[in-house]
Amino acid sequence: MYKKCLCVVVVLSLSSVGLSATSYTWASTGDTDWNTASNWDLNGVPLISLLDQAWFKTSTVDCVINAPASARLVQVGHGEAYDGTLIINDSLDLDAVMKIGNLVAGSGAVELNAGGSINSGWIGVGQKGTGLLTMNGGSITLDTALKVGSAGGTGTMNMFGGTITADRMVVADGAGTFTSTFTMTDGLITLDGGDLGSGAFRVLADGDASLDGGIINSLDLVVLTGGILDITGGTLVLDGDVTVAIGDLVTAGLLTGNGNANDISASFSAGYTTVTAVPEPATLFLLGLGGLALRKKRS
Repeated sequence: MYKKCLCVVVVLSLSSVGLSATSYTWASTGDTDWNTASNWDLNGVPLISLLDQAWFKTSTVDCVINAPASARLVQVGHGEAYDGTLIINDSLDLDAVMKIGNLVAGSGAVELNAGGSINSGWIGVGQKGTGLLTMNGGSITLDTALKVGSAGGTGTMNMFGGTITADRMVVADGAGTFTSTFTMTDGLITLDGGDLGSGAFRVLADGDASLDGGIINSLDLVVLTGGILDITGGTLVLDGDVTVAIGDLVTAGLLTGNGNANDISASFSAGYTTVTAVPEPATLFLLGLGGLALRKKRS
């Protein structure tokens, strides 16, 4: 009986230590190194092992990660404008979330380069505020979602390379009046459903997505009225035979190729539907295995 009681006391003590997490605010006046303690207001570097938080608010100085870094969560532009940029050239491991442009008055920017990585629960770009995520390379690995524009915020994401692995990706997520954009010119996105089984590339109302290159592998595709997905290059690969659903999106004007209705090719083979744009100046919509064609002349 004594031993059982002792175990309970030890567990409670460890829990109490976990509750003492610290919030660090970027306060550098010139140096850009994340891992320099004097660049933070509490003269220490955030650590995931202590469940620390990293906040970026009114500073105008960039923060650069050139060596492994970690925290429980990162908020870039937390309720205020952060006029610098968080530049990630090495690994950033987060226990919970990265929010870029958090709360109504918040704005901020993050740049991910080759050799850098973000491992997190989820990412919100424009989480009630205004956020920008530029991905030049590297990798993003998430437990759940990448949200570009959420809860009334305005998010912008430009992907020029690298890889993203997540449960789902949502452009313009949540209630509010906003316009959020996602543009992809190269790289690979894999939306695998994760533990939630809801892997999808979703463009909701007021969302604007452009696939200009690269590959998106997703369990499914959702585009709601008010949103649009335009494909000019690259490939969208969806699970199962969804050629009829693709046709419905084209008819509704929610899926376009080269900015034009019906400039979309969708074919089913080996368990997957592959969606691409028809090279200009053709105006051809291919639907289903075997290439059923619907032609439409330009007016």
